[in-house]
Amino acid sequence: MSMIVRNSALAAVALTSGVAWVGCAPPDPAESEASRPMAGTEVVSAGGDSLGVVHFPSSCTEAAQKELELGLARGHHMNYTEAEPVFRAAMEADPECALAYWGTAMTWVHPLWPDTISPENRAAGEELLERAAAAEHTSPREAGYVAALAGYYEGEDRSERERLASFLTGWSAVHAENPDDMEAATFHALALLANAPAEDKTYEKQIEAGEILQEVLAARPGHPGAHHYTIHAYDFPPLAERALDIARRYDDLAPENTHALHMTSHIFTRLGLWPESIEFNTRAAEAAHDRVAGGHVSLHHLHALDYLAYAYLQQADDQAADAVLEAMEALEPPFQNHSATAYAFAAVPSRLALERHDWEAAADVAVRWPAELEWDQYPYLDAIPHFARALGAARTGDPATAKSAIAELERLEKAAGELDIAYDWGSLSSRMLPMIR
Repeated sequence: MSMIVRNSALAAVALTSGVAWVGCAPPDPAESEASRPMAGTEVVSAGGDSLGVVHFPSSCTEAAQKELELGLARGHHMNYTEAEPVFRAAMEADPECALAYWGTAMTWVHPLWPDTISPENRAAGEELLERAAAAEHTSPREAGYVAALAGYYEGEDRSERERLASFLTGWSAVHAENPDDMEAATFHALALLANAPAEDKTYEKQIEAGEILQEVLAARPGHPGAHHYTIHAYDFPPLAERALDIARRYDDLAPENTHALHMTSHIFTRLGLWPESIEFNTRAAEAAHDRVAGGHVSLHHLHALDYLAYAYLQQADDQAADAVLEAMEALEPPFQNHSATAYAFAAVPSRLALERHDWEAAADVAVRWPAELEWDQYPYLDAIPHFARALGAARTGDPATAKSAIAELERLEKAAGELDIAYDWGSLSSRMLPMIR
């Protein structure tokens, strides 16, 4: 197996907020967006990692500007944890920089992830956006960014779906008012994806977002968000071919970024390109181990291992698939608390058993493994091994175990349906249960 498995106790390389600059100088806020150079600025972290090219003019000081572009690039790669301290560094560099407060609040909004903002971050975000609205270093365009995000944050008793609907309304307006602003266009596309109904198989909003992102790529060929969100837009079997070229180019922008490397495999998986999926998820898993901060096993490392195991199974490479599970079993806590972490631990052993029709192994899949994770937060993922156990027990003639697992699935179905997240996880159990009842 080509994947390098490293001891999780090895010291991780801490990410800093510094940034090296290659390309054009920080923009003059007096210039119009349309008149500025189209090439943008190539952003490289202090650790030497390339993150792509962004063009994000602001009214802030030069020192803050550098941090703004680094934070923006990290956010477009969904490296939200790493982006937050960068935007905070921009706040320190220029306390009157409106976009610094906006950017910090943006790192707590994850439009395409199955989570919702915590009450603490919601309150803190509202305060940050109030400071952004009062900041002296701003412009009408920048004020529009702040207002678009404020629509998501406002109100205590709104659901995540309602917040994301406001997010779309806000970014649609900013894009309409600033048609030459490629960042506004990119956030408009992201908001469309966050509001695309799962039941809509015409993929109307996804296609609209993809068309906007094509315009961004025409103007900014190295834009990280346009690459990343294009893959999300076309991450469906009928659409995946549209993103194949983008998937094969994304790693050119950020060859050391774990999520950029992994995202390519969403399209490779949809199209059955298993060698490419294996290559890029191997690289993604290694990059996450090399670069995670804080001493936790990274969610990005585990997410890549999940896709890697699936790709090996599709090639009937049982030895390599088993090696992925062994590598996961060798990991030591702490683990980054995230749904992708829980998904990998729940899914990989279940996949290995069910895909190979190893019903005895399926009936014996461990639940709530590892115990250190906050499983009560993820009933929809806790359901995966229970489903494997129910199906395995039914196939091996153990009705008592099967009935017990089904009863637990019914409990988890109810718990999932009560979660305030945009994903409709609660309905998944409804579709699984008839298969094993």
